[in-house]
Amino acid sequence: CIGLASHVLRMIHGNDMPPEYPGLKKERIAVVCRDESGYAKSPMSIGVATTIRSMIAQKLPKATVIPQGEIDRWTLDTTDQNEILREVGSGTKADLVIAVEISNLKLKDGKTMYRGNCNIDVNAYDVAKGEIVFTKSFDEFVYPQTAAISQTEMDEAKFQRLYMLMVGERVGQLFVPSPIGSDV
Repeated sequence: CIGLASHVLRMIHGNDMPPEYPGLKKERIAVVCRDESGYAKSPMSIGVATTIRSMIAQKLPKATVIPQGEIDRWTLDTTDQNEILREVGSGTKADLVIAVEISNLKLKDGKTMYRGNCNIDVNAYDVAKGEIVFTKSFDEFVYPQTAAISQTEMDEAKFQRLYMLMVGERVGQLFVPSPIGSDV
């Protein structure tokens, strides 16, 4: 039954599933990410935002992705998310601001194993309308899902980069077409 559904989806959509938020086409897009350290203050938040921007740039060539350096000028003065969305949107002349908030981040499963776990809240803010037009939450985004990775196989910095990439890819899939079955 699952195989049949997969074939039907491929016939309709090709090899890519449409994004949950289909509104991105040729807009000017800003991506901001915040974790416990604040907006763009940690390698985790910078890495997640970079992954999302890269996915949008690759999959939606007509879209303009605003560079992190331009966004940084507008995220340093406040921690209020609504104010950040307005400031970044108007300051960078973005059409849409994608805001990702990562909370309750844990990288370890016990003392000797790595398994990333966090909560993710995603909002897309339409600057012209002045409102949030898309919201998605992931409670307990876990990677890897099946078996944790031993600390003897990988150091913590490398695992953090891997987990950050998985978080970024999962969020990016909300906004761009992605291969069927690729959701992390």
